[in-house]
Amino acid sequence: MPRLTGFLPAWDLERRRVDVSALEAWVLERLRSRGHQVASLARAHEVLDPAKALEASRALCFEGDGHEARALVNALVRAALPELPFDAVAVQAIPHFRVLVPKDQVSPVPVHTDHHIGHGLDERNLWFALTDARRTAALHAVPFAESKRLLDDGALDPGFTRHRLPPLEVKKGEVLLFTPLHLHGAQVVEEPMTRVSLDVRIAPLASVRARSRATFVALEAR
Repeated sequence: MPRLTGFLPAWDLERRRVDVSALEAWVLERLRSRGHQVASLARAHEVLDPAKALEASRALCFEGDGHEARALVNALVRAALPELPFDAVAVQAIPHFRVLVPKDQVSPVPVHTDHHIGHGLDERNLWFALTDARRTAALHAVPFAESKRLLDDGALDPGFTRHRLPPLEVKKGEVLLFTPLHLHGAQVVEEPMTRVSLDVRIAPLASVRARSRATFVALEAR
């Protein structure tokens, strides 16, 4: 199994908590500006069917590259990781917003590791819950030791498409920290709730600049 690189910590599904209210308000405003009069993010399924939720997710990702959203995302990264030297960290230029509504068969990402889909071993993952996420709505993942065992033993089917992992249930505002070698994925939501989340990767700024990686930008100062 490959080894992690870079100076960033090797988080093993560590949990933290931050105030996501500002980003939650931004997401609500953007959804409503597109004609989706959602009462709350957790109840977005009352307005959005799976096709509209997928379209909304893509629009949020695209708009997440704008200055206002990037400032909010950067503030959350700083709040979650106060121990890191911010001037040495790069953050993903386009964060991934996911609006996962019940019965959506298309949007859930099958079990995978980020390294196996091409991400660098010096990157690290932050997964922010903008709503509660329970049972099938949760992110599904296993600690590093179990990820390594499953990968080394060949216990996963090709493409990891049929394997199920346990849910990591979270409350709104919780952050999950892990690495590109952790197995994780999503399932079809069976509960009557919408899961809205943000996942963003960080990397050492020096390596980003050395390799001219346009997918990352310097973490903005306050």
